[in-house]
Amino acid sequence: MINVGLIGCGQIAEVAHLPCYQRLKDVKVVALCDLDGTRAKKLSRRFRVPKIYEESSELFKGERLDIVDICTPGFTHRRLCMEAIQNGVNVLVEKPLALSVAEGKEIDKASKNKDVKVCVVHDYRFKEPFVKAINMYKQGKIGRIKEITSVQHGLSIYSLPPWLWNEKRSGGILYDLGIHIVDLQAWFCGKHEEIIGINAKFDEKLNYHTDIQAIIKYETGATGILDLVWFSSSPVFHFNVYGTATDIFTELFPERFAVSRSPLSPITDFFIETERVLEFAKKVLLRQRKKYATYSFMKLLSNYVIAIREDKEPPVSVKSVINTMKLLEDLRKRINKPC
Repeated sequence: MINVGLIGCGQIAEVAHLPCYQRLKDVKVVALCDLDGTRAKKLSRRFRVPKIYEESSELFKGERLDIVDICTPGFTHRRLCMEAIQNGVNVLVEKPLALSVAEGKEIDKASKNKDVKVCVVHDYRFKEPFVKAINMYKQGKIGRIKEITSVQHGLSIYSLPPWLWNEKRSGGILYDLGIHIVDLQAWFCGKHEEIIGINAKFDEKLNYHTDIQAIIKYETGATGILDLVWFSSSPVFHFNVYGTATDIFTELFPERFAVSRSPLSPITDFFIETERVLEFAKKVLLRQRKKYATYSFMKLLSNYVIAIREDKEPPVSVKSVINTMKLLEDLRKRINKPC
């Protein structure tokens, strides 16, 4: 039996992490930890978790854990990761791993010294459209990537936790809201060479960056176009890959995957969209929508458990997210640079 202690009893723990643990065989969440004891008690009753703690230090003293699952705000991740590593406990940590490359490398070094496996929850890498796309790329079917266009537009963030509104603490939309699409671009393209240009809109009334557009040059020669907008009129998540052999068009909510070696005709687009809607409708009618919403996290989690049992590399290692962290760090420096 693999024993898990979960720290941070917020929304992501409630809707994704804890439901997925219930579907895993021989894995048990034995304790919850949150500074808000009332919130921890609520989830402990709902998911039948026997123990609750309000301090992480008490969790590590009181339990024999195989995994600690960190679902707290990003600015706490470095401290909690290091605490878990020093106690010899494997770490599953929500994105971002940390708020700087230096902190990420510190976590990586400490985990190797203690022989602890750290896995970062970049679960969008396990969503079907991106799995198909990365496999085609690895097989040479896309050719050389010339350009990736990544677009994410979100709605209001008024309902999100207050800590997210403090950009110095949370990292703003780059680190907490748009991080998945930034990670996907860095995952496909690798290390970036320079940020060619950037446009950022800072809302004085909100005291928050709501829009970020950037053009990025990668060492592979690929160009990345990044478009992040919040308080948008409609939600959008597009990730398009343009290669020398094939172009890939993907979309989420619901998912879309299209391959093209020539312009998509209206009739081709019609069949792609029809299949997309029917597949989504089937999941809703079969009451699989909740599982559908968390399937990418479930894939990551089950692969992480296998990695621990078989002493393998975690599915999303610290090393594999360093390029993402460097890109986030450089984008953040550019948008905060005085004019």
